[in-house]
Amino acid sequence: MARNQSEVDPPVINNTKAYTIKITKYLCVGTPYKRTTLHYCKTVVQRNGPTKLNASLSASETLSYIWVKVKLYYKFKTFQPFLIDMEQEGCE
Repeated sequence: MARNQSEVDPPVINNTKAYTIKITKYLCVGTPYKRTTLHYCKTVVQRNGPTKLNASLSASETLSYIWVKVKLYYKFKTFQPFLIDMEQEGCE
């Protein structure tokens, strides 16, 4: 055994901390879309509640399959990718 080396590894300490994220503004990007028309995309602020996204889309054709993709970015000085990336089939 080398000098200053113990036979037992030290315990691992989990120093995680809970954070609260407050979203103040949503942006709908990538418009115009290929098969749908975006009527509005706005942020709805509620007193003592979370900020919500309200979007209205219409399609000129019948869609049998919809895929919804949400990405969250944060802005400090420039927009940076955040750890939330969500994709969901809209017909489930």
